[in-house]
Amino acid sequence: MAGTLKNYYETLGVSRSATDEQIKTAYRKLILKFHPDKNVGDVYFEDWSKKIIEAFEVLSDPQLRGEYDQVYDEHRRAAKKNFEEAPSRPEPEPQPSPVTPDHEPGAVPPEPAVSEAAAEEPVIAEDPHAGVLERIRAELPDYITAKQEYLRAEKTYRQLGTAGTGKKQRYRLPLMILCVLVIAASVVWLAQIPATEKVAAIPEGTVTPASGKFIVAADRAYFYKDPQNQVRTDEYLTRGNKIQVSKRYRNFYYAVFQSIANPDYKLTGWIKEEDLQQYGE
Repeated sequence: MAGTLKNYYETLGVSRSATDEQIKTAYRKLILKFHPDKNVGDVYFEDWSKKIIEAFEVLSDPQLRGEYDQVYDEHRRAAKKNFEEAPSRPEPEPQPSPVTPDHEPGAVPPEPAVSEAAAEEPVIAEDPHAGVLERIRAELPDYITAKQEYLRAEKTYRQLGTAGTGKKQRYRLPLMILCVLVIAASVVWLAQIPATEKVAAIPEGTVTPASGKFIVAADRAYFYKDPQNQVRTDEYLTRGNKIQVSKRYRNFYYAVFQSIANPDYKLTGWIKEEDLQQYGE
């Protein structure tokens, strides 16, 4: 386990005790730098973006982070234990050399001959790839800058290629606004056409003069063209509208409604007395 556990804290560049906000901040900075959309086709950036996303998905989830921290701590304890036990192991004691006929007990054995090659200090071999890696690290910032400039130039080229299409689309909005204005003007013009004043039929019988202002008390007060035969029209007034009456026939008043908002709009006809209420100014 010591060599296979991924260090997500090291990937995001935060400590083991980092807060959720610190983890989010580190993730935003790294994913902005290594996002594959800014470096399309670059395997280096794609691999790093996958590592960054994987580390953030684990550390940003409380349950996954708790499970990972438990394994992470066990991994560190095991690595520390192996490091401490390595130098404390006792070295094997040298075994006494067997006595040979040429050497009697108590005699000093001759020192073994040491070859000149063994007496020399070991030569540490240099890493053949060290120079290449150092060169890559030195040239990496220039490569990133050149890559980003290339992507910006490619994006600008695509925008210039679609500039003609954008001009056509810019003409659509003014045209739509013009059509809406024409339709709105037509509706207003039709609404302002004065209503034709209908001549109410004079009923047979006693028609007495009446004068006064009334207010509509019913939800709908319909006009009658012929009150004698109960011929009702489709026109009506709603509650609160004021009218002027001039004639009376049984339980009907001959009413005139003049719109205040539109002086050309006028309605006339007979209205039932029960739908009206005396109005005094």
